[in-house]
Amino acid sequence: MSVTVNGKLAGERKVPLNSNQVKSLQAGVHADGGGLYLVVRESGERVWAFRFTGLDGKRAQMEFAKVGDRDSASGDVLTLSSARDKAREYKVALRRDGVDPRVKKRATIQGGKTFIVFAEEQYPTWCQGLSEEELKQWQRSMRDVPSLHALKLHEIATEHVLTALKPIWTEKPVTASRTRQRIERLMEAAKALKLCTGENPAAWRGNLKYLLPSPPKLHRKKGHPSVPYAKAPALMTALRYETAPVGRCVEVGILTVARSQEIRLMEWEEIDFDKKQWLVPAEKMKIKGHEEPKPHLVPLSDQAIEIIKSMPRTDRYVFPSDHAKEHAPFLPNALTNCI
Repeated sequence: MSVTVNGKLAGERKVPLNSNQVKSLQAGVHADGGGLYLVVRESGERVWAFRFTGLDGKRAQMEFAKVGDRDSASGDVLTLSSARDKAREYKVALRRDGVDPRVKKRATIQGGKTFIVFAEEQYPTWCQGLSEEELKQWQRSMRDVPSLHALKLHEIATEHVLTALKPIWTEKPVTASRTRQRIERLMEAAKALKLCTGENPAAWRGNLKYLLPSPPKLHRKKGHPSVPYAKAPALMTALRYETAPVGRCVEVGILTVARSQEIRLMEWEEIDFDKKQWLVPAEKMKIKGHEEPKPHLVPLSDQAIEIIKSMPRTDRYVFPSDHAKEHAPFLPNALTNCI
């Protein structure tokens, strides 16, 4: 069966359509050029279609709008000229970005979700099983980029992310860098769900790296105040005279080189006295970016085990606060105050 194209058989020279032909052509598939076709059905329905060679090397046809439809973005009636623009957009996305037009069309249809709505659907799930601080950090990051909130996912481009980050990039570079990583993760998730296409607008390499100064250069990190190495033995001796539980907590923290949060929240069930090991659960570990947390195995010296065994086993925590009304761990600044 032959296919009619502007009244000629397919394969003959294609003559661009005009607006009168769009309304009057009889049933068939009529070429306009550049991959754009007008499909006229026996029922009289007229549909714009784009023909292309897919990424798999196979020929495909995608119908993307009916004649007379309104553009989802502008609200204007889709004219012959705007249908050509759509076909050109699909062709560019396919050749330059390697984006299948069917994926791009789906993103345009489904991508009506705003950035902040999508973010609030995603990150609470990612924070499950992690510390409460992780959720709070996500919430702070979202508050730091209000200009992205109302944008539709498929509309967000590098310039939008750049505009959102610039006010905080030099003021608080470490926080801003983490915020960029979180935006990047959200946009990757949106791509996975076909809500947007193309390159990630928040990516650092090959993208924002050339538009923003490097965070390490902006943030010359200073070391935390610390006890001089030569005075460490004197500190350990002084801690022996501290009778409160916080003294024992600091001692074991030093002996295990543990972070404050990890040692304050140490629980009896995490200790294996036979193997002389302490298994710190994943949710208590500090993580970077969107890395998956992992449990951490800490070897215990004889001195550390001796101190732990000296603590009365009253409830879950090895080093409970002696200032809390109920069984609870020490507050974050308790160990520093002891030192």
